[in-house]
Amino acid sequence: MNPPTDYRMFDYDRNLVPNAWIRAQEGTPSIGLSIGYPGWGLLYYAVISHLHAGKHNVILEIGTNLGASTIIMAQALIDSKRSGRVITIEKDLITAGIARTNIESAGVQDRVQSLIGKSGEVMRWMAPPIDIAFIDGSHDAPDVIDDFDNVLNLLSPDGLMIFDNTTMGGVYDALKVIRDTRGGNFVEFPCVSWSPAGMVFWKR
Repeated sequence: MNPPTDYRMFDYDRNLVPNAWIRAQEGTPSIGLSIGYPGWGLLYYAVISHLHAGKHNVILEIGTNLGASTIIMAQALIDSKRSGRVITIEKDLITAGIARTNIESAGVQDRVQSLIGKSGEVMRWMAPPIDIAFIDGSHDAPDVIDDFDNVLNLLSPDGLMIFDNTTMGGVYDALKVIRDTRGGNFVEFPCVSWSPAGMVFWKR
């Protein structure tokens, strides 16, 4: 099998990134193996395009990592001037602490609620509805399927799920199972992100 193609860009106009702190950290270890540009733009505009006026929008992120995608989604909420928050789940306590510092440095902490634990256990205590879910925790196929099913129980009727690293590996295998056994509508963006590349949007 050939190595996965990476579509994360580093040579681009940094002004295209919607958060100033992320712009300044591009290419440094502070944001780790984030989806990067142009994936950040895809995530940012997908969130803005799906936010509802007149309600408190709930965005769920599974897999905070170092917080780059959390920051981008929170910035989308801020820029939209709509009510809502990002609830982000990270199972590793140390990683969650680093992410929290990054989120505060980026100035979006008022729109973020950080939870620590395994996603399935944390979601057991959550109440619907979730409007948008970014599923980027474990990339093992059974875990991705479990995350999908758990989110589906909480997702609003017109809710959106977004998956990262979708063109091969465990997420790719999980999405094949979801397509065959759960159905839904899939929109694929294979030429963003890295290791492996790809993002997929799912709706009922």
